[in-house]
Amino acid sequence: MRWRSAAAALMWVSGAALALGTGELPPDLVAQDHNGTTQRPQDYRGRVLYIDFWASWCAPCLQELPALQRLYAERAPRGFAVLAINVDTRRSDAQRLLDRLQLSFPIVFDPDGVWPERFALPGMPTGYLIGRNGRVRHVQVGFREGDLATLELAIDQALEESP
Repeated sequence: MRWRSAAAALMWVSGAALALGTGELPPDLVAQDHNGTTQRPQDYRGRVLYIDFWASWCAPCLQELPALQRLYAERAPRGFAVLAINVDTRRSDAQRLLDRLQLSFPIVFDPDGVWPERFALPGMPTGYLIGRNGRVRHVQVGFREGDLATLELAIDQALEESP
């Protein structure tokens, strides 16, 4: 039993070490969102994009999603976009939450975990702020109310930069 714990810890550390970081390009992934629109991070080049990984069972995600909706509603006219990636294995679990929250940004359902694997997701929730040049500017692992000011500042700084 002890060796399994050690192996799991080693895999977690290795995965975190390989996670997508600041200055890197996000993986070229394609998926259809909840409206049937094809979504690719590369299609947002020239805008500021926040890619958010969430699940219905993740308590911090339940705080983060309404905050992202507010940020999106306030900053979309300036070129800010949000692409949320749901990792629930049952879409119905996610849909119950979405019905309650009424989010207006695109949601991709990824029950097979393709996107989190390609991003080498370090934890839940995790968000990647992608600048107008298509590169990662900020990585937000976890979410607490106090993180919101830091995220807002990073978004606003990215919006001020030209592509």
